[in-house]
Amino acid sequence: MPLTFEEYGFDPRPQFPFLVTLKRYPNLVTEQTGFTLILAHGTGFHKEVWEPIIERIFAESAKPNGLKIRDAWAIDAPNHGDAAVLNAALLKSGAYDITFSWENYSRAINLILAGLGTFTDGKNRLVRLDFANRRLVGIGHSMGAVSLALAHTFYPTVKFDSLVFIEPMLLTARHFKALKHDIKLHEIALARRDFWESKEEALTSFSTKGMKSWDKRVMKLFVEFGLRETTKDDPFNQPGVTLKCAKLQESSTFRDRTSQVLAFDFVESLCSGTPVHVIWGAIDDYIPARVKGDIHDNGFRGQLASIQRIAGCGHLAPLVQPDAVADAILKAFNSTVTTLTAKSRL
Repeated sequence: MPLTFEEYGFDPRPQFPFLVTLKRYPNLVTEQTGFTLILAHGTGFHKEVWEPIIERIFAESAKPNGLKIRDAWAIDAPNHGDAAVLNAALLKSGAYDITFSWENYSRAINLILAGLGTFTDGKNRLVRLDFANRRLVGIGHSMGAVSLALAHTFYPTVKFDSLVFIEPMLLTARHFKALKHDIKLHEIALARRDFWESKEEALTSFSTKGMKSWDKRVMKLFVEFGLRETTKDDPFNQPGVTLKCAKLQESSTFRDRTSQVLAFDFVESLCSGTPVHVIWGAIDDYIPARVKGDIHDNGFRGQLASIQRIAGCGHLAPLVQPDAVADAILKAFNSTVTTLTAKSRL
């Protein structure tokens, strides 16, 4: 069945300064008692890049004996995607030019799931949303995985039935020196192109350069939802399109080196109360194999519910191999549901 969505806004002020944007994707083939997926993206991306993965998961859930999945919710980080547009004035204040903490994303997720704010629909009408009695499954990529982990460290506590981390950036201070592109990422973000005459030109440019290995569906979604029309406040002096997540904000997000360490030190405790699964790309293109081993041994300390590796991709697995990532998520999810069902029979 075609993927449909509902758009929502979330305003947690005055408890938190940022507005947040999210989308609900209802699964039309299962009853309302199923699981709710909560999806958090990586640095430089936005909530819509999850759509091919959601579509695949929903299609598999429609099969006989498929998992009962109620819906999926994808959430923008406050300085990414549509949220960045809403928070433009605050982001231009200068307070977040040097470093944008990933804990801002964690807090946004926590507040949404705890309902500590007001929700509006796509027509800006107040609506009531309640996640309190839902069976939540968190799925995060890179920064999104760290943000989901740290969402547990805020109060009120949000309970997930299980968590799936894809290429999680759980790092210690010594790990940063081992990362293959670490000292360059914030510089690369600042140097990247951020103006095109049209979305069509941007798509052509992405298809022939750094994003050419991406799944074409994901690339189109990145262009459709990750770019906006320029305004008089932009420095380009001509009409066209630019990044919703300004390159200065992407760079400042890459500069955060605290959240990863906090999450590394926390995940063993997290595993004691929640099944946590990790999915890696088989190509160690950003996080070296020895660092991944240290994350397993000294971060999770052997407490993971499962570990999988996906052939033909590396750190950007959800963007390069979304179908394979969806299948791996379902495999991890299935193992958790089977275990919980078995325990309930004891």
